[in-house]
Amino acid sequence: MKPLPDFQHDQARRFAWWLVALGAVVYANSLSGAFLPDDWFALHDNPQVRHLPLLWDPEVAPHAEIALSGRPVPALLTALNYAVGGLNPLGYHVVNVAIHLMNALLLFGIIRRTLVTRREAAFSQQEAAALAAVSAALWMVHPLATEIAAERRMYLPLCALTTAAVVGAWRLLSRLMTPQRMRRRLAALAAVALVSAAAAGTVRRNDDYRTETALLQDTVAKRPRNSRARHNLGLALGRSGRLREAEMELRTVIRLRPSTDGPTTIWASSWKAWGGLMTRPMPTPKRSAGVLPPSKRT
Repeated sequence: MKPLPDFQHDQARRFAWWLVALGAVVYANSLSGAFLPDDWFALHDNPQVRHLPLLWDPEVAPHAEIALSGRPVPALLTALNYAVGGLNPLGYHVVNVAIHLMNALLLFGIIRRTLVTRREAAFSQQEAAALAAVSAALWMVHPLATEIAAERRMYLPLCALTTAAVVGAWRLLSRLMTPQRMRRRLAALAAVALVSAAAAGTVRRNDDYRTETALLQDTVAKRPRNSRARHNLGLALGRSGRLREAEMELRTVIRLRPSTDGPTTIWASSWKAWGGLMTRPMPTPKRSAGVLPPSKRT
């Protein structure tokens, strides 16, 4: 493969710095976020994180349900974070954002080189760099990348989806519009609009992750009949001292699930967690006709 001219390297550097600056701005409000329940389980219930020499000891492997179980690289980074900063969330967030930005730069380089070296592709050096930058930027700031489940399910597949969408849209636009200047202006406006919309969604979603309570309140607002989310919100409100609000959430769970013993268990765990600080007696959930409690079912 022939080396690229100096002006093309300069163009790639400008796009790379633009990606870094964009990512830093979009994820700046995520650095002040608190630990979520899964984070606490990965730290407190994982001796390999709290004691670095135990990281390679199979006899003290974490529980299978812990997020770091079977993932040596994230476990090592988490252990190093704990060794340096303890339970300060800032260090963990900085490392995660830095890794995400480096992945965006890597994706930019892969797409750019791939478009340039394809023999049958009708992409100029400038077009390849621009398409790679837009694809990497859209992937980097997409709100889906902030979701917990996306870490294992959509983080990598999203690279292919955004790249295919950007390159496919450019090829379609090239066939529909012959004037090059008009085509590039329209493509630039569309790229700015898409990246800006995705970035705004990510900033808003990052704000939901600032506390456990804020995240659960957002979940309950979007799915008001989700009894598990309301239960977790009630516990989070109780831990923060907002007992009357917590009691209202747990009573709502009882109304949502009147035919099970689940709410009774919820109230019992809440009483234990708060040291019996509830202000009202625990109601007895009503059961639907013909429904027996689990203890009396055969």
